[in-house]
Amino acid sequence: MPDNGCPYRHSPSAVRMAALAEDPAAAADHGPPVGRGLPPPPAGCPLARRGRPARLREAGRVKLISADGAKLELRLVGYQFGQPDSTRAGESDGSTGLYADWDANWLVIHGDALTSGGQSWSFTDPCLTTWEAEGLALWLSAAARGDEAAGEAVFTEPNLSFVCDGVAEGRVHMRVRFSHESLPSWLPREPVGWQAGEYYLALEVSCADVAEAARAWDADRLQFPVR
Repeated sequence: MPDNGCPYRHSPSAVRMAALAEDPAAAADHGPPVGRGLPPPPAGCPLARRGRPARLREAGRVKLISADGAKLELRLVGYQFGQPDSTRAGESDGSTGLYADWDANWLVIHGDALTSGGQSWSFTDPCLTTWEAEGLALWLSAAARGDEAAGEAVFTEPNLSFVCDGVAEGRVHMRVRFSHESLPSWLPREPVGWQAGEYYLALEVSCADVAEAARAWDADRLQFPVR
């Protein structure tokens, strides 16, 4: 896990997330926007790794239920680590740039997935940072609007990523990629090569449900601000 700098801030995904926030300054700055909630939803769909988790809690689940019965539910469990010491907390000061306290901002994510064929699995892993959690909220909101900028949401850890394949007749066609600790239980979790150990879950979800998932996720992640 990197200590100096944030590789995510240089990725195409980070640039897209900043653009989605409609904040030119953020797009040119060190990383995705931090500390803001999503704007009010549109009136209608236009296309109608270590240590023990800290601050464990129950939360409302984000549900993405596909027309074919496949499903993904996600929730934030809490910070991976407890409160950072005063020295590092003072140095980070909520920044997402070079001085961010990287370890202090990892979030534990719990997921429950179900295929259209009825196979299910769960995972719990610290695979998103606080600023990446905001990026996911922005991506879901953009996908619900049919925004072409949604594209793909990828993060520092490869466990979870999202691809928007388009919107038609008021439904978002997306794929969720799982890897490593987030893989289905029936697949090996020790990849042999760079592309090994991946599983894609295709979902077809209404724009309204994706927008609701974005709002629910955003409200939940605001309880875990950048530290």
